[in-house]
This record gives sequence, C-alpha cells and structure tokens, in this order.
Amino acid sequence: MRSKTAVEWLEMEIVKLEETYAIPSKIYELCEDAKDMEKQQIMKAVDDGFEEGSKLPEDIKLNNAEEYYNQNY
Repeated sequence: MRSKTAVEWLEMEIVKLEETYAIPSKIYELCEDAKDMEKQQIMKAVDDGFEEGSKLPEDIKLNNAEEYYNQNY
C-alpha cells in the first residue's frame, strides 16, 4: 500500500481550501519543490540505513533508495 508523505497530505489540504479561498498558483509550485526535497530526504535516509548495516524485512527486495521510495510513496 502506498503511503502519503506529509507534503502530499498538505497539498491535498490546500486543494480542499481552494473551494473557499483563492490559492495562488505559486503555492502548488512550492509544493512540488517540497515533494522533491522530501523524496531526496527519504532516499538519503534509506541509503544511510544501508550504509549503517541496517536490514530491511526479507519481503522488501530492492536495489536502491529510489526503488524503495517508488514502492512506498
């Protein structure tokens, strides 16, 4: 099951507010930038875990942090 990141949740809440308030389009550009930043942070955390010798559950077969991100987010 795909998880929702905090930034994705925030973006959906902003979309809901758009029904009542005028939301500048720049907000959506900032959300995209934030999602890219968040993805990089998650991937770095996974890479750091691999480097520290952490083990992922056996049912998670992946080659790199980007694959982990794509499977989960």
